[in-house]
Amino acid sequence: MFSHPETFLSADKLGTVYPPHRPTFDHESPINAHQTFLKTALSPTTGLLRLTAPGLLDHADGTEIVGFLRIDDALKLYELAYFARGDVLELGTYYALSTCVVGQAIADSNRQSRLLTIDIEHRPEAEENMRKCGLTNIDVWTLDATVALSQLVNAGRRFTFAFIDHSHCYGPVREACVQLSRVLEPGSFALFHDWNDPRNGKEVDYDVHAATLDGLPQSFTFYGVYGCTGLYRYQP
Repeated sequence: MFSHPETFLSADKLGTVYPPHRPTFDHESPINAHQTFLKTALSPTTGLLRLTAPGLLDHADGTEIVGFLRIDDALKLYELAYFARGDVLELGTYYALSTCVVGQAIADSNRQSRLLTIDIEHRPEAEENMRKCGLTNIDVWTLDATVALSQLVNAGRRFTFAFIDHSHCYGPVREACVQLSRVLEPGSFALFHDWNDPRNGKEVDYDVHAATLDGLPQSFTFYGVYGCTGLYRYQP
């Protein structure tokens, strides 16, 4: 595996650079047609990732799935979900943009794994987007992330990759960091969205960066920054 510790950004450097996606796993790049599509799926309206349902490969004009992924975020998200060994956890569904990327990656890997996506708000449009994309490997919980993590710990559930995007606030993100080691298999990755964002520490209720630095145990190793995401690996 490849790590990119040189991409670490201190708080005063956040948002000054958005490092491009580079592989974490040793594989041909791009992995397949879906990841090739993600490299060029730029929205003309937002400048961010553009996906339309039905199907990630639908290039036709259509309503975009609402979300805020940079292209390099999506490429890393797809790679990590594709090579995860088992089930995947997502905190923060929103309208299912990242959910559809992860669900498609799991399906493309041909393994019998599932994605559990958790959001405090139920949005029927999110489940409709998953359905239109033909994804049947996703379980949806409507629940506070902290409560959900406690339930998962009590149930003994374990995951092989986690995408954290349920909040920008220091407290909820830090709490997730504290709990992650109890739901991740050793060697698994945790990807934090908006880790590399200039609003961290400057706007009220926005500090993903500090929450990870303060909340993640020493058993988590920094692996790199890709787009606005920060990647860590659980290595107890």
